Amino acid sequence: MKSNTLSLKDLDVVQTNSRDVTVGLEGKTVIKFNGSNFRSFISTSKVRFNNGSITTHHHRKKKFFGHRFLAMETKEKFVQFKGHFDDPEDTPFIVKLWVENNEVYLRLENEKYDEIGIAIPCPKGEKVMGFGEQFRYLDMSNKAFELLVQEKGIGKGAQPLSTLVNLSSKGAAGNEFTSYAPMPLYVTSAGQCAFFLEKTIYWFNVQVDRLDQIIASAKTKCLTCCIIQANSMLEAIERHTAITGRLKPLPDFAYQPILGLRGGINKVNNIVDKVKKLEVPIGSIWIEDWEGKRGTSSESPLWWRWYPDDNLYPHFKKWTDEMNEKGIKVLGYANPMLSISDDNPLYLEAKEKGYLIKDTDGKAHESYCSTNRDVKYVQVDLSNPKAYAWLKDKLKQGMLKNGLSGWMADYGDYVPVDSLSQNEKALKLHCSTPYLWAKLNSELIDETDNRGKVFTFSRSASLFSNVESCAYWTGDQNPTFDKYNGLASAINALITSGISGMSISHTDIGGVTTLMTPLCKLTRNKEVMFRWLDFAALTPIFRTQDRNYENPFNYQFYNDEEGYNYFARCAKAHSKLHFYFKELEKEAVEKGLPMCRALCLHYPKDEKVYYMHREYLLGSDLLVFPVCSKRAKRTAVYVPSGKWIDPYTSHTYTGGVYRIPTPLGQFPVLIKANSPHRDKFIDIFNK
Repeated sequence: MKSNTLSLKDLDVVQTNSRDVTVGLEGKTVIKFNGSNFRSFISTSKVRFNNGSITTHHHRKKKFFGHRFLAMETKEKFVQFKGHFDDPEDTPFIVKLWVENNEVYLRLENEKYDEIGIAIPCPKGEKVMGFGEQFRYLDMSNKAFELLVQEKGIGKGAQPLSTLVNLSSKGAAGNEFTSYAPMPLYVTSAGQCAFFLEKTIYWFNVQVDRLDQIIASAKTKCLTCCIIQANSMLEAIERHTAITGRLKPLPDFAYQPILGLRGGINKVNNIVDKVKKLEVPIGSIWIEDWEGKRGTSSESPLWWRWYPDDNLYPHFKKWTDEMNEKGIKVLGYANPMLSISDDNPLYLEAKEKGYLIKDTDGKAHESYCSTNRDVKYVQVDLSNPKAYAWLKDKLKQGMLKNGLSGWMADYGDYVPVDSLSQNEKALKLHCSTPYLWAKLNSELIDETDNRGKVFTFSRSASLFSNVESCAYWTGDQNPTFDKYNGLASAINALITSGISGMSISHTDIGGVTTLMTPLCKLTRNKEVMFRWLDFAALTPIFRTQDRNYENPFNYQFYNDEEGYNYFARCAKAHSKLHFYFKELEKEAVEKGLPMCRALCLHYPKDEKVYYMHREYLLGSDLLVFPVCSKRAKRTAVYVPSGKWIDPYTSHTYTGGVYRIPTPLGQFPVLIKANSPHRDKFIDIFNK
């Protein structure tokens, strides 16, 4: 077969034989492939859904490769190849190529197989990062994993905690790849980026060293990806976020300290008064229990009915108005679920109108709270336009009209997929709900003319959530230092989600998950809280968290005078960094660049930075290295090239590994020597 070249707009496609194809855009090669880059599978997937955690048993019985192309042809808007898999029936498939949004798109279509895959060439030695919010690894090369939005898990491999959690609730421990915000998107160290569009479950095999390929397969008959060949990782992020979405500017108060408190109006007022006496510029208070608790014990779950609770917070609108007069905004909590109870009018109304997600038997799907199996909830079906509009109106009436200036937009990742292998519709709804939930909140802000006045922060996300979301947080970490699900994992989550386009994110200060069982006690101590405060002061949003339920063994900063003073020091420093956060926000909004950045984004030629996932750059001027171990007096820090100043000793570090003093009471940070804000940073951290 002779070489054949077709051009469509700026797309050049060259077929040199029956197998090999080169695709270029504006004269630059984007991808080379042949028939074997396309796969089909005979496979089964059995899924167990347990209160947000998903266990998938995926078995491939047979795999088939594409083995030849027929001559390519040009259609009106795309170039098309017809090929065949090497199965006994010589099953046909189609590959389409086109240009959209100034990037190359590739689609594999077939009518027979329910799982198909595309292998994208990637040179040996490349580092591969992204895949949404990942908690364990920065470089995902030479790893195989599944991507499906779900509960992150408690433990994630830490032992004996994970075993004990799974014994109590199967699958609830999660694994090293489970995530609230997984995305079929990656960026390589050479600037290649690819993302896949179908809302389904994905399996990635990132075999860059053994096969020189990144293999993506999915539960679908049609698989579409966008392939970008940029000159750098920063450029790749800018180009993919131009399509996948960029966050919008936040209200100024979002970058001021947020006090996360629970327990009722009197307790909250007392703590706010004490903090104000320390001259902390409080931007807002976040009241997670504004809607009340189902019971009186410390472990009672929250009511999921979206209006104020008169017992904990009487005269709520009057109180929020008083707080606003003091310059303090009030934030709440919401999710797309409703508590099952005859005392919940929203549940009764949604049930009567048929607005709830149903089981395969046609009844409303009921789930139980992890802290109490007798306390159940249901989910509003956001794919139903009437249910979607109904919930949006209830949030408007119950939240905005009662004076809230924002809320934690929790969950969005709990749609049941028990019938995944039989019912792809349920799977699509499960994967779509994070976006739909973000979209509902975004529309609520815009329709009430509150853009720039109200903000939400989301836990779950999917590929295009950035179009609708305001900001994110990394979900429920354990109150530990560990790499599995503690403070160290939150650092990794910030930098991987940033590469994936989630440019503004933060953590629950001190971690969240409390466990009190005869075999396992997981509670927050003072050292963890203090180190997390230091860390959070160097992230865009600084928000405390009282934990998932009240417990005398959980340390809160307001437990003692030392805690109040430590909190005040960190909160004041964060507040003084407001100018820098607004500077970084401009880059996030206009270019999609993350505020918290992996070192490799600015130092891509340094091989060592791809292994550094416990430190990050805040913008490009601050090197942050949170302390992730107990009783640490010094921390091993990899310092990239250039000159970096210790704000406490004025010592200058150049590239290399150093054991830098990190006593309690000092921020774990170095300042780039040529930063235009160097002197201002030094002054902030020394005060």
